[in-house]
Amino acid sequence: RSCLPLRRPGAAQRRLLALAPAILVVLIGVLTYQRSRKGVADVSEVERSHEVLEASGSVLTRAIDAETGQRAFLITGDGTFLEGYHGARVDIDRDLRALRTLVRDNRAQMSRLDTVGHLINDRFSLLDSAIVQRRAGQLSPALNVDALMRGQQKMDQLRGAVAAVQAYELSILS
Repeated sequence: RSCLPLRRPGAAQRRLLALAPAILVVLIGVLTYQRSRKGVADVSEVERSHEVLEASGSVLTRAIDAETGQRAFLITGDGTFLEGYHGARVDIDRDLRALRTLVRDNRAQMSRLDTVGHLINDRFSLLDSAIVQRRAGQLSPALNVDALMRGQQKMDQLRGAVAAVQAYELSILS
């Protein structure tokens, strides 16, 4: 057996060996922090998408509620049915503002919401004109097939526009 003398590490090597665990701890800490921030951002995006889905669904539901209230008023002439109609418009406006805030950084979604907003305005214009006619004592709005078809077309377009908003959010979630 040969005996070689052991070399003692120099001062620089000892410092490097002493710093290695600290460097590893800092590196692991930085990587963990970055990963946790990404996880938090992912959770926020999922929550945002769910809020968009909920609010857009509410817009469509409340538009249907407005139609129902207007139709009941046209048939009965009872203004009580218009309370839901007016409440629906307020709720829709609130939901559209919330949706615009939720998607403000996404031009394509903002454009889809612009379409939804225009269709809502068009649909409520048709509903409003029939209400005005009924208040004037004309029963024809409830029986006017052309007006009913225009209203149905607007609602079909609205359903499609809301579906486009929701499809985008569902693609993010998947």
